[in-house]
Amino acid sequence: MNFQFAHPLWLLALPVALGWVTWLAWKTDVQIQAWRRWLAYGLRTL
Repeated sequence: MNFQFAHPLWLLALPVALGWVTWLAWKTDVQIQAWRRWLAYGLRTL
């Protein structure tokens, strides 16, 4: 399976998007167990 980017400039947005997901995971007010928080973070970064 070939994987290629038609517009590689979108790769510049990748660090910003990952930072935003990390910030949201860190600052959320939801009180859930640690393993569920890490699982949600892992799924969001996929």
